[in-house]
This record gives sequence, C-alpha cells and structure tokens, in this order.
Amino acid sequence: MLTRRVKRWRDGDRKLSWCSAGLLRAEQRFRRIKGDRDISQLTTALTATLASQRQAG
Repeated sequence: MLTRRVKRWRDGDRKLSWCSAGLLRAEQRFRRIKGDRDISQLTTALTATLASQRQAG
C-alpha cells in the first residue's frame, strides 16, 4: 500500500496527490474484463428485465 508510509498528509492538495499516485500505481495491475464490448448489451438486457419485473410485481 502506497499511503502506508505517509507521515504528514498536510492540506487537501497533498492528499489528492498521494491518492492519485496510489491509483496510478494500482492501475498498472488492472486487467481488461473479458467481454467488455458486450457490457452495453448486458446493461440493456438487465434494464429491460428489471422493468418487466416491476410491472409484474
């Protein structure tokens, strides 16, 4: 964890800087989700299913 060694957080700008640095470091380990191109179709299908369930129930 990158923020473990921070002794003084100081002001809000410094906090933002440390958090940004941590996120950039974590981003290197991120992997793309398989099927990421189909997420919009999944969202549409889930929305339609939820709408039909609300009407039925």
